[in-house]
Amino acid sequence: MDAVAHYERGLAKAEARDPKGALQDFNQALRLDKNFAAAYYSRGQVRLVLGDHKAALEDWSQAIRANPRYGDAYFSRGSLRLTLGNFQAAVEDFTQVLWLNPKDARSCMSRGLAYRHLENPQLALADLTQAITLSPQLAEAYRHRATLYRHLNNYPAAFTDYTQALSINPNDAEAYQGRSQLRQQQGDLRGSLQDCNYALRLDSDNPNLYCHRARLRLEVGDQEGAIGDYTQALRLNPKLITAYSERGLAYGETSEWSKAIADQSQALRLDPKFALAYHRRGLIHYRQANIGAALDDWERALRLDPTLAEAYNHRGVAYAKMEELDRALRDYQQAIKLKPDYAEAYNNRGLAYARQGNINAALQDYQQALTHNPQYAEAHYNLGNIYVDVGNPRAAIEHYSQAIATKPDFALAYGNRGLALQSMGYLQQAIVDTQKATDLFLQQGLQAYYQRSQEALKKLYQLHQESAEAATSGGNPSPTNSSGGLSFPLA
Repeated sequence: MDAVAHYERGLAKAEARDPKGALQDFNQALRLDKNFAAAYYSRGQVRLVLGDHKAALEDWSQAIRANPRYGDAYFSRGSLRLTLGNFQAAVEDFTQVLWLNPKDARSCMSRGLAYRHLENPQLALADLTQAITLSPQLAEAYRHRATLYRHLNNYPAAFTDYTQALSINPNDAEAYQGRSQLRQQQGDLRGSLQDCNYALRLDSDNPNLYCHRARLRLEVGDQEGAIGDYTQALRLNPKLITAYSERGLAYGETSEWSKAIADQSQALRLDPKFALAYHRRGLIHYRQANIGAALDDWERALRLDPTLAEAYNHRGVAYAKMEELDRALRDYQQAIKLKPDYAEAYNNRGLAYARQGNINAALQDYQQALTHNPQYAEAHYNLGNIYVDVGNPRAAIEHYSQAIATKPDFALAYGNRGLALQSMGYLQQAIVDTQKATDLFLQQGLQAYYQRSQEALKKLYQLHQESAEAATSGGNPSPTNSSGGLSFPLA
C-alpha cells in the first residue's frame, strides 16, 4: 500500500471511531511520505481525540510547514491554543486563516473569543459582530457576543443576543445558561431559574449547571433544593471543590453544622490552598460561637490569600464581639482598602466607631455604605440610631422606614421607629409600630427583645390614656418624649 492508501484507510477508521487504528495508518502514510500535509493534519485530529494535545499541535505545525496555505490546520491549531489558554498564539492562527479566507465566520468568531480573553473588548466585539455579518445564522457567535455584552454591563444587548441565539438553535444549553446568569444579575430570579431548568433538560450531566441552579435556589431561600443540586453535581464530579464548599454554606443556612464543617474540610482535603474554604469554615465556626476556631481559619485564609476582603471583614466582626475594637477597625479598614465598594465593611466600621463614641465617623460610614448599596436595611437602621442620638428623630424615622421597606420583617426597625415617633408625640403611630415589633420579636424567638417591647408597649398605652384624659379634662398631657430608657440596638 502506498501513502495515499494508508491515509484513506486511516480516514475510514477515524470515521468508524477507531482512533488508535487510524493513528497507525497515518503513521505509516507519513513514513512513506514525510511531506504529506493532509496526513499530518488528520493525525493531529486523531491525537486530539486521544487527548495528546502536545502531539496534536506539533502535527498541525508540520502540516503548515508542508503547506503554508493550509487553512484548516491553522484553524485547528488556533482552536486548541484557545482552549489551552495560549490566547495570543490563537489570535495569530485565526488571523492567518482570515488572511487566506476573509469570509471565514468561525475564525472571525474564534479570534473574537481570544481577544475577549486578552481583555480587548473592542477588538472582540468587532470580530464577533463581523462573524454575525458573515454568517447571520451562526448561533454561537450571538451567544459569545451576548456574553461579552454581559461582561460590559450592556444587559439589553446581551439579552437580545442570547434570545437570538436560542431562536436559531433552541437546543443551545450554553445560551440558556448564559441568559440565566444574565437574568440573575438583573434580579429576575424566576426567569433565571426557568432558563437554568431548560439548560439542564438539554445538558443533564453538567455539574456546573447544577451548581448554578443551587446558587439561584439559595437566593430564593430554597436551601434544601440547593443542597440537592450540589449533591447531584458531586455525583457527577466527586472532585468538584466549589460544590463541596458551597454546599457547606447551604448546610450552615439550615444549621446542620457538622455537615457544613465536613464539606468545607473535604474541599480543603482536595485543595489545601483553597483560601475561600477556610474563610467559609470560619463563618460556620463563628455562627456556632466557636470564635477561637473561626479566628484560626480566617488567619489561614488570609495567609493563603491576603486580598480576601471578606475574611478581614468577618474577622473584624469577631474582634468587635470580643470588644477588641481597635483590631476590628484595622480589619475593616483593610477590607475597605481591598474592596472600596464593600458596603458591609463600611457598616461594620460604623458600628465600631459608634461604640467608641465617634458619632461623626459612624455617620459617614453608614452613609458610605448606603452610597454603595442604597437597599442596605441594616445601614439605614444604624443611621436612624445615629440620628436619634444627635436629636434628629424625624431623620431617624425616615431611615427606619427605608429599612422596613427593604426588609418588612425587621422587628428592630419597627421598635426604634416606634420610640422615635413617641419622642415626637405621635403616640398612636408609635403604638402601631411597637405592637408590630412585639409580634415580630415573638415570631422570631427573640425573647429578650419581646419582653422589652412589651414594656414599651405598656408604657405607650399608659401615656396615650393619660394624654386622652388630660385632653378631656382640659389639663396638660404627660410628656411623651421619653422612651423609658428602652431602645433596640442591632446586635
